[in-house]
Amino acid sequence: MSIETLYGKGNQDQSAPKWILLLFKGWYDPCPLNPKGLREKDGLSDAPDSVDRIYCHPPYSNSEEWVDWCIHQAKRGKLVALLLKHDHSTKWYAKLHNADAIALLINKRVAFGGRIESHTPFISTIFILEPKLNTQE
Repeated sequence: MSIETLYGKGNQDQSAPKWILLLFKGWYDPCPLNPKGLREKDGLSDAPDSVDRIYCHPPYSNSEEWVDWCIHQAKRGKLVALLLKHDHSTKWYAKLHNADAIALLINKRVAFGGRIESHTPFISTIFILEPKLNTQE
């Protein structure tokens, strides 16, 4: 299977590595994978009020919509961690920069698991959005 097939629009259901999942264990995940490695909901409604920490690893084909959602959640007072490919040429990357996101660059290609475990052809970043109550949208 080619890298393009694994990480193109046809295969967006790759689980994050166990070490990343352990870092964010117990955090609310709006787009989790089921045991078969498939996403069953899109999670783009507001996170429950009782949630104060969100870990989001969205489908890469829809990053901008999820970045917008995560920025909105930070404005609602949530601490948000967002796992994305490192691509500073995108609109969503600029939005994260403008939202004062902290970028934690992972200095190697991450091995994602799912139906097939493989390394990404790109470097990944964990973006942290701090809670920002009482700000204008």
